[in-house]
Amino acid sequence: MAKTKQFIYPAEFTEYKAGKEQGFYIRFPDLEADGGGIFTYGLSLPHGIRMAREALSLHLECLLKDNIGIPVASDIRRFKNTKTKFVTYISCRIKI
Repeated sequence: MAKTKQFIYPAEFTEYKAGKEQGFYIRFPDLEADGGGIFTYGLSLPHGIRMAREALSLHLECLLKDNIGIPVASDIRRFKNTKTKFVTYISCRIKI
């Protein structure tokens, strides 16, 4: 059985509204320094959380596969929430 490890990173959710469309843009600030970054979206908050978890998993799997160091996650308290933006932790479990 393959070993797995849990990773937890802060994700920034920014609400958007464009005409009849609305949802959330999501990014992981801690994972932008590696040159790629993670950006995704969700049509609702539950959908955004699922999309963020999937994007985080895929990104970390690529970093491991390419032998690129995985950054340490920031303390969520360093981020500021606003009326249209909030930060929460997203976790995923991947094979190592």
